[in-house]
Amino acid sequence: MGRPKYLSPTQVSMYLRCPRQYMYRYIEGLKEPPGVALIEGSVHHKCLEQNNLHKMKTGEDKPSSEMIEMFADLFHDQAPSIADWGQDREDVVIHRGRRMQEKYIKEMAPSIHPIAAETTKTMDIQGVQVLLITDLVHQPENSNLQTVVDYKTAKRMKSANEAQGSLQLNLNCLAWDLENAAFVVLTKAKTPKVKSVPMVSTKKDKKWAITVVKEVDKAIRTGSFPPCAPDCWNCSENMCGYYHRCRGK
Repeated sequence: MGRPKYLSPTQVSMYLRCPRQYMYRYIEGLKEPPGVALIEGSVHHKCLEQNNLHKMKTGEDKPSSEMIEMFADLFHDQAPSIADWGQDREDVVIHRGRRMQEKYIKEMAPSIHPIAAETTKTMDIQGVQVLLITDLVHQPENSNLQTVVDYKTAKRMKSANEAQGSLQLNLNCLAWDLENAAFVVLTKAKTPKVKSVPMVSTKKDKKWAITVVKEVDKAIRTGSFPPCAPDCWNCSENMCGYYHRCRGK
């Protein structure tokens, strides 16, 4: 396969987490069947994208009944592709997904006023080509303040420090020439929560994001793909689809 033409925040984060995992996925082009968490998150993302596009056209959110059925239908369609269900079942995921979508539409969506959704941008960072997909840019009513939003589906709420240090948010702020950004997190708790975790991307934050991208690009070009530390949370059969090719071989 060879080196990808573009780097993305996802690629850079994977390299930093485990260079060898990056090698298998992006240099050798080896794709492992998705786990339930990946499919669940992607379906939530698709639902929120469709609501934002609808709101840009009509000025209104979709009804919560339509959103929860959209999640159920999309997840059911993709369920056969899931290789690892862990402790989940299809009915369990659909039940909590419906509750999370309903909570988002009722509690978060009214404050979201999208001006761009699911936008692709390419950016040259000192010779490194970076591909960015922006989930959302919104501008609150009666405000000139635009905010970049990245949707997350997670078991726990993201912290302010995680938002501040996010490569995805800082690079998107750089691409859109903005300072304000936020994670909008849908948590898979017993009682689902939806919360915005804001951050302000400073010049220092953007400069460090650029440095990280450049250094990772340099390491990839030199062909450096060592394994991650043995005690890394990611280095296990449950967390890494390439474990059987590497440490578990």
